[in-house]
Amino acid sequence: MVAAELTNAGHQVVVYDDLSHGFRTAVPKRTELVVGDVADRQNLVYAIKTRGIEAVMHFAALIEAGESMRTPERYFRKTRQPR
Repeated sequence: MVAAELTNAGHQVVVYDDLSHGFRTAVPKRTELVVGDVADRQNLVYAIKTRGIEAVMHFAALIEAGESMRTPERYFRKTRQPR
């Protein structure tokens, strides 16, 4: 897991995850977990600004092909475009 490697390398790591497909126990012990949805812009920006985050690695995605055929609406989100 990337968070574990970065933490072991001495970086201060924050994991931002909605836990829809993950587990709290998968987050390394010395890593902060913020539970939130990447589509919740206000919460995401708050998490970044209040922790002084300098870099972001984005791994958020829904990748289950079978599920995408059964419930395609989960795989499309209408979002506001930044100005």
